[in-house]
Amino acid sequence: MVKPVDIAPLSARVSDKTVWTFIRLETDDGRVGWGEATLPGCTAQVHAHVRRLAPAMIGRNWSLPTDVIDVVGTCGNDVPEAAAISAIDQALWDVMAQVRGEALAKALGDPQRATIGLYANINRGTDDRSPAGFAARCVPTGPHAAMGVHVTVIAIAAAAH
Repeated sequence: MVKPVDIAPLSARVSDKTVWTFIRLETDDGRVGWGEATLPGCTAQVHAHVRRLAPAMIGRNWSLPTDVIDVVGTCGNDVPEAAAISAIDQALWDVMAQVRGEALAKALGDPQRATIGLYANINRGTDDRSPAGFAARCVPTGPHAAMGVHVTVIAIAAAAH
């Protein structure tokens, strides 16, 4: 069982054009689960929906992450609400996996394939929107250099409120 004591939205500006939004769900035993709710141009609306939905979730004992459907539904009335619901669902799955002592990926089910394809989004940091501007962002490195894309992994640590 998982009993949330706090559900809060957190956002971080990661570029001039991009704000990432996360949900931090804390339980009565001190576990913290995270969900991602980034929706360009709708940060304030996502935050408002999380703050509105949180009281219905806090203090309840959850045995399955899917139980959230009975309280807040699945789709919401608009896209920002759907993003908020999805992030809360992700955070519950994260905490449930911690309770089980397993990786979130394992809690979601057995692997369906050995590898997955990835891509790099060179769009985010490109101010020069011409083909030459996009090309300048490509740095061929690593095992997939033929694709002409360098993948950078960005980690964000959100401070406790």
